[in-house]
Amino acid sequence: MVIRFAIVSLVLICFANTYNLYAQQEVLENISQESNSSPQVDALDYYKENPLVIHTTTASKLAQLPTITLTTARKIIKLAKQYPQIDISDIADSLDLPTEQRTILEQCTVMDESIRKNNRLVVWRVRNQQNLNQQAGFTNNAFVGSPLDVYQRLTISHSFLQANVITNKDPGEQTLTDFVSGYAQASLGENTTLILGDYYIESGAGTILWKNFGAKKGPDVVSPPSQFGSGIHPYRSTIDYRFFRGGTIQHVQSIGSTTDITARAWYSQLPRTATIDVPSNTITSLDIDGQYRTSSEIAKRGSIKETSFGGSVECRIGELTVGTTALFLQYDKEIVSSSTGAFSGKDGMLNAVYAKYSTTGMTLITELGKDAKNNLGYKLGGEFNNKTVNASVFFRSYSAEFRSPFGYNFGEYSAPNNETGLYIGALWRAARGVRIQSYVDVYASSVPRFGMPVPTRGFDMFNEVQWQINRTSTVSARLRYEDKTDASSFEGLGAQSFQASKATLRLEASKAVSDVISARCRFEISELRYEGYKPKELGVAGYGELTYMLNERTKLGARYALFSTESFASAIYLYELVAPGYFASVPVYEQGMRSYIYIKTTPLDFISIWCRYAVTTRNNTKSLSSGITEIAGQSEQKIMIQLDVQL
Repeated sequence: MVIRFAIVSLVLICFANTYNLYAQQEVLENISQESNSSPQVDALDYYKENPLVIHTTTASKLAQLPTITLTTARKIIKLAKQYPQIDISDIADSLDLPTEQRTILEQCTVMDESIRKNNRLVVWRVRNQQNLNQQAGFTNNAFVGSPLDVYQRLTISHSFLQANVITNKDPGEQTLTDFVSGYAQASLGENTTLILGDYYIESGAGTILWKNFGAKKGPDVVSPPSQFGSGIHPYRSTIDYRFFRGGTIQHVQSIGSTTDITARAWYSQLPRTATIDVPSNTITSLDIDGQYRTSSEIAKRGSIKETSFGGSVECRIGELTVGTTALFLQYDKEIVSSSTGAFSGKDGMLNAVYAKYSTTGMTLITELGKDAKNNLGYKLGGEFNNKTVNASVFFRSYSAEFRSPFGYNFGEYSAPNNETGLYIGALWRAARGVRIQSYVDVYASSVPRFGMPVPTRGFDMFNEVQWQINRTSTVSARLRYEDKTDASSFEGLGAQSFQASKATLRLEASKAVSDVISARCRFEISELRYEGYKPKELGVAGYGELTYMLNERTKLGARYALFSTESFASAIYLYELVAPGYFASVPVYEQGMRSYIYIKTTPLDFISIWCRYAVTTRNNTKSLSSGITEIAGQSEQKIMIQLDVQL
């Protein structure tokens, strides 16, 4: 039934000649990571409220926008300088930018200051979610708090100052301020930025310092390998790890028209959540889920104190930039965790040297990092493009012992550790409106990881064809194949390692039936194979989605999805934009249905309200989830309301 539903919907959409209203959601899906709140999504939220001015910004600042590479940014600024009267649509057409980049520019930039949106003095957001089914943690009194799930963010901006406070409470936690984060940012002239409070740092190619979730392999096949750090940023997320708390300053000193020096310095001190081995008084693991619902979770909170400071200096001479970063970390207890993302030891200095060479047709980036125990990590990447082809190449190599808790790896695993790999990606504009993009990634570890009995090796391949029939309709087909080392225990055989492969095919199309009604559908099928050690598994899912603009202030939407997989291993992930600044990537498995309806209304110019109801039903089961989050029955229902006020 899923296949029949998806095929009928695809046929209907393929004959539409209407505007694709799902571009923003597609962008967010492509850049979103495994967390419901990531710096990428937070950045889009910020730049929609504070758009960059193309005629006065720099290529490096423009490249801070997701999917916009440094070479693309240089081309955009070059066009704007050559043709002062050009607009964003003309730039996108001239450079034949894909839908994602066009959407980012339209929402996060303006051509000049005179048409920039009026800055809001106060922006307040509050979101409340409620699970209508009681979890086991509440029925057995394991959770110490109420079922409330509340998020609040208040931002105040005036002239060169901005202040922000975020509070968050997960279901089962005790107070509305279980997590609190905030910052104050000041622009001291055109070249100096000061942040007090919570912040993160992007430096060089990210071996030592990067945001907590960076770009992953996916539909953006070209830009991730050439991403280059843009310095200090205020922290606007509710993920309570991999950020700093203290103060940081950045200054750019120009020396002539083609040379400048950027210096950064920072200091941070904050408690981290960890598991302590009492006899040895050492840390065996650092917790990162950020939930404090039970007495055991609360007992781990603030178990270790982290102090850090450091600085970076980079010099740009024309197209060449060279720099160095130093980060000192100190903990009040020794860390002996086996996690690849954790620091090893009690204190030490991490260093990196890096270089970037960028022109309008090419960007080359390299970085060499050293951890506190002199283990090495290395990156070398480049992006090359002309009018019809964009290509990227990226090589990374990290020793098995390399530990960089604030670093990020664009590869199979996000932690820069125990991985050597080569990535090649290309985007070909085969014809007007037709894009063919592919990547191949080959990787291996030098020693076993994650409890594997043997080192890991893998091959990952991605192909997608997207046809933008016109500016009103898009269809696409995607095929991804990955083969990598896995292991399992079998009766009579013991632990066995083997190569597990997964092939996934996705078909998607979207349209607007009229000026007020738009539709989208997707069909996805996956197959898993285990070299004969296990039976192969199949998973299928499909959905249809409708949006109706009731009037200029009110939008209605709904999605209905069916799925059937043989286990969680063959689960298919459904991306959902829940509300501005918040998304979910929901795994659906076994047999069942997931659907939601929502309404977005703007009763006044300065007030927006989102309301959403979602339900997941799995057939032939007595409960959903497990442990303290288990729900009795076949269905889980959630409601959400979000209020945005801008004054």
